[in-house]
Amino acid sequence: MNQFTATVKKIERVDNLYLVSFMLGNQTIKMLSLELNELLQVGSIVKLNVKSTNIALAKNFIGIISYANQLNAKVVAVNNGTLLSSIGLDVEGFALESLITLEASLEMKLFVGDNVVVLLKGSEVSVLDIMNGS
Repeated sequence: MNQFTATVKKIERVDNLYLVSFMLGNQTIKMLSLELNELLQVGSIVKLNVKSTNIALAKNFIGIISYANQLNAKVVAVNNGTLLSSIGLDVEGFALESLITLEASLEMKLFVGDNVVVLLKGSEVSVLDIMNGS
């Protein structure tokens, strides 16, 4: 499970649907949620969470895709197993792990040092903790 610290940049609400934007270094990550802790506000520093199996990767990506989160990352580790591969990533100094199939890892020819795009649905991001606010 991936946990990382980010700062709330923007909170948008329509009825009971929230779209929260966070700053992760110089990149933005978005979370889509049906409920929101009332303590969460712009400027809050939070600990975010995303499952390793929910992080998709793209190499040499060109085009438009509907994923809310497209983060530039560098591959720092490739551990190919029998069925799955654990891909270690660096996003703005934050460590993430993506679990993908071995077949996908081999087909993408992933190596340490490669630049990739992390693709993550906004509904897969959650707030674990509000560390402090503005």
